[in-house]
Amino acid sequence: MASINIIEAFGQPLPHDIKNAPAHMTHISGHSTELATPPAFAYEASQTGWEAYANGLLGNPIVNSTLRTQRLASWENIRYLDVEGDVGDAAAVHLINPVDLALSAGHDSDIRSLNQHTVKADHVGLHNARADKCWAWYDRHEIPTYFAVLDYKKIGTIQENEFTMALAPARQSFQANVDQAFGLRAETFFEKNSYILLKQAVNYADQYNTRYIAYFDWRCLVLLHLTQANESDGGDCCYVTFVKGRKNFRRALLGFLERAYQSSVRGEDAMPRFGPYPPPPPTNLGGYERSSRRGRR
Repeated sequence: MASINIIEAFGQPLPHDIKNAPAHMTHISGHSTELATPPAFAYEASQTGWEAYANGLLGNPIVNSTLRTQRLASWENIRYLDVEGDVGDAAAVHLINPVDLALSAGHDSDIRSLNQHTVKADHVGLHNARADKCWAWYDRHEIPTYFAVLDYKKIGTIQENEFTMALAPARQSFQANVDQAFGLRAETFFEKNSYILLKQAVNYADQYNTRYIAYFDWRCLVLLHLTQANESDGGDCCYVTFVKGRKNFRRALLGFLERAYQSSVRGEDAMPRFGPYPPPPPTNLGGYERSSRRGRR
């Protein structure tokens, strides 16, 4: 197969399609994750909304011309995807490399792409956090501002139906969605693996000080905006994008990171509006019933 340039790569599917991977049960791996509480429910955020940020970056003439001179790596036929480390190793070449090249062309040296980067807990009782992948920009004093985190998972860990079950109807009032979630024993619609992944995401959001968290297990890419997260509390709702189509993985992730970077630089926390969902009340408003009904807060 003839090599393609990086601009063309954003229209190509990720190689090595895996259609029938068995489900893999994940587990809570740390004390800080155990302490975190997941959001009660989610709104679905449009995939095309994230892709629009990627299109804006890739449409920049300087970025576009630069990426047309760079080539996408070929798939290695001896590569085998089994454990989480295999997913991360393959993703570094075939998913992350094109995305980071685009970020590099658009932002030069402002951004650093970091692996297995540890942050020290700044709350009593929490342990340090170490994400598989994170992105940050550094000021002139070399102080980092993290703006997004990505964690790799073993194939079969991310189950779409578990995230779909946690989606609230946009036509229903915010308070009604909160009430329904509070009626559940766990006070959340997230179950099984998604419950643990959201607890982990809330911990990352707290310790890396970002609302932008992603998960990737080669078959699936999930993008999260933890809109109401406050320390180890995930709030009542978050926004979820379950990226459809392997050819869209690179573009959606790039747009997600581009938006996260822009938000971080501008000091904006809010979720961009590109869906039919109603905006949730901020965490500091008391005009709806939440804290008094959740003993865990």
